[in-house]
Amino acid sequence: MTLVMQDEFARVPEFIDWYRDKRQQMQSDALMSAMKTIRDANLHRAPVRPTMQVRVPVGDNAVIIDHMEFETPRADGTKQIAEPAETVLASRGVQMRWIIDGINDRDIIGACAEYLAKLEAIVKEYEERFVRSVGSDDHERGPDGSPK
Repeated sequence: MTLVMQDEFARVPEFIDWYRDKRQQMQSDALMSAMKTIRDANLHRAPVRPTMQVRVPVGDNAVIIDHMEFETPRADGTKQIAEPAETVLASRGVQMRWIIDGINDRDIIGACAEYLAKLEAIVKEYEERFVRSVGSDDHERGPDGSPK
């Protein structure tokens, strides 16, 4: 998104100053900086591979093989073995979250939501300052910075 902004307004002096400040803010924000690093790695080296982290309370009748099952004793003495739905897992105190390297062991879903909210705020400010003030077609400029 910020690449689009830079491309459209690269020759507008007010934008250049504004974006320099925004870039410094993004670089000093731990989450924004980490997400850019992850994005760059994903685009230029290898796909991001999230890992599911599962925490099961000690003493629960859970068996983990390549999936998770719970044994539930029945009144007749037999056991019911089931792969539980997420709501059942939560009710038994099982915690699950997706994590990736680079965001300090944070849940990736929550980190992405926070990142997108921050990015949205930057885009809104950009639109208010430059797109609406310059006009939908007037922001295109020639090589010398003058309007086309």
